[in-house]
Amino acid sequence: MKRRIINLWLLLLVLCPVLKAQNWDYIRTSGEYYYGSGTGKTEAEADKAALNDLVQMIAVHVSSDFQSQTDETQANGNIDHKTYVRNCVSTYSSSALTNVEKWTEGEEPEVTVRRYMLRSELDKIYEKRIEKIRDMVAIADGALEKAKVDMALQYYYWAYSLARSLQHPTEAKDEAGHSLVTLLPVKIRGILEDISVAFDKREGDCVDLIFKYKGRPVSGLDFLYSDGREECDGAAKDGRGMLEMAPGYETEFYHLDIEYEYKNLARGDDELQSVLDVVAKAAFPESSVSVKGRAVQDGTSVAVSQPAARLATAGVATTDAPAAGPSPSQTVDDAALYCEAMEKVLAAVKSRNYVKASSCFTLEGLDVYN
Repeated sequence: MKRRIINLWLLLLVLCPVLKAQNWDYIRTSGEYYYGSGTGKTEAEADKAALNDLVQMIAVHVSSDFQSQTDETQANGNIDHKTYVRNCVSTYSSSALTNVEKWTEGEEPEVTVRRYMLRSELDKIYEKRIEKIRDMVAIADGALEKAKVDMALQYYYWAYSLARSLQHPTEAKDEAGHSLVTLLPVKIRGILEDISVAFDKREGDCVDLIFKYKGRPVSGLDFLYSDGREECDGAAKDGRGMLEMAPGYETEFYHLDIEYEYKNLARGDDELQSVLDVVAKAAFPESSVSVKGRAVQDGTSVAVSQPAARLATAGVATTDAPAAGPSPSQTVDDAALYCEAMEKVLAAVKSRNYVKASSCFTLEGLDVYN
């Protein structure tokens, strides 16, 4: 009896590598699995290589059917769709790919790890992300009802970025059946358009501003501004915010960029952080605000606050105006030339390289633009 048991164990030991090899052959050839293999000096190193190989296979398989809302990734001026798809798929590797099987062989310093998952599981992974998008939209909706515009902008934008990373972005919908990848930027623009910033006073190098949302003081809002030397972080609370300008720096206009990405707050969520790193930041010109402060004779202060993109439309000139400064007569009568000039202005605002568009304005328009 003992001899039979020993013989059985010996048989299993001999057959085990053969069975494994047959199983791996089936995984590779059946068409039912995504798989990847990696070798390294340690198991962790081999596992990372196997996951990368798995992600690459998924990306190749879904690339032709992967829809991107915008041209996200560029290489040498050309759109690299495959790279973008691979980067989007890789955002699932650290957290969402929990249903991936692991197969380890060998010992250090030569370890081989194989990772594989059923292809049918991929739809479940996308659905999990869609549920996360809906949860974020619900948080943003609740925050907006309480006029917490900073939190609303944050979660709407995060949900929008996650939606853009899906294989089929339009499949993420709200309860009414609206496509969130279309609806969310409308919501974000609406919030930004309803935010007003007004000049209050300046004492020394400190400038006090008043922030309102639909006429009510905002509870909180983050923004970036230039102090005359470099870009600085700012925050508004209870409807008030302050700019600390560089010593002695004087300007008629104060330019602010309202925060909506909140990338630094996503660090605790590996999945979200990786998506924000992969998906190009969506530009919302409505987030750029210029505030004009000036004193009148009675000693009171008045202000003009408008989105910078709107100010840029004042006195637009032809795009071939001389760099030394446009003349008052260089106005645009032709619609095509006007559109060309506006595209150049918007590109300058989005890139924050404002000088590039200075030749597009009349002298009056350039003053407002500055």
